Amino acid sequence: MGSIKKDIQSKIKYIQIKTRRLLTGSIAGNYVTKRKGYGLEFEQLREYQVGDDVRFIDWKSSARSNKLLLKEYCEERNRTVMLLVDISKSSFFGSSKQLKSDVMADITSALALAADYTKDAVGLVLFSDTVHSYIPPARGKAHVMNVLKTMYAAEPKGSSTTISQAMQLLGQLKRTDTIAFLISDCIDEQYQKTIHTITARYDLVVVRCLDAREQRLPASFHIQLQDLETGEDVFVHSNALALCDKRLEQQNNYFRRHGIDCFDVTTHKPYLNNLIQFFQKRVAR
Repeated sequence: MGSIKKDIQSKIKYIQIKTRRLLTGSIAGNYVTKRKGYGLEFEQLREYQVGDDVRFIDWKSSARSNKLLLKEYCEERNRTVMLLVDISKSSFFGSSKQLKSDVMADITSALALAADYTKDAVGLVLFSDTVHSYIPPARGKAHVMNVLKTMYAAEPKGSSTTISQAMQLLGQLKRTDTIAFLISDCIDEQYQKTIHTITARYDLVVVRCLDAREQRLPASFHIQLQDLETGEDVFVHSNALALCDKRLEQQNNYFRRHGIDCFDVTTHKPYLNNLIQFFQKRVAR
């Protein structure tokens, strides 16, 4: 891995091992549904149906089974996977062993490796209150390794989370077959402005990463905290939990209305099995 810093090299090796299940078929090929056609790659044999092209009948297999069987092929794809990752200062928070940013980096890298496995183009956008890094979509192991290195080397930036910045860049891409993953804690009140225009053109999945303390706080408390994005000291009261619950509920309602799938991960629980199940259910619909 050349001049990659040792800590980043260790993280890349770790995620490659951890996502091996993904790359043997659990998610690879399942984060989207395969299109069927008559391309170059053989897919399966199936029974002939009226209207099928007789040129693709497998006569030898048909004779053995005593019924007409058709060769079906997997159509070549030009799919793009876009990974939009929040690197605002609020994502570099954690009350357990992992920061939210650690989990976001692992998920981003796992999805990039899955895209490489299925020979899809993958691109990366790192944003906070503006776009800080953009790697245009491309294919190949060297390209994906660059995505992983960039992701794990990312440092906290910006004074807030502005999802619309990433959405605006995504909207400028001229890609007809794109699935976009928004990987963020979604602490943004203005996300609705551009997300609905994106869903009209692209398949969008939100991976919302939360810390345990953002989901479970004491019933009654009054504490002083530092805002990671502004650096200011703030006093948090017991009604903060209700406000957090309200924000999540509003986001969930919005995502449902616009047909956006949302997958929640937390810093204190393993995410891999749940991620696999999420995509399996998504494809089955």
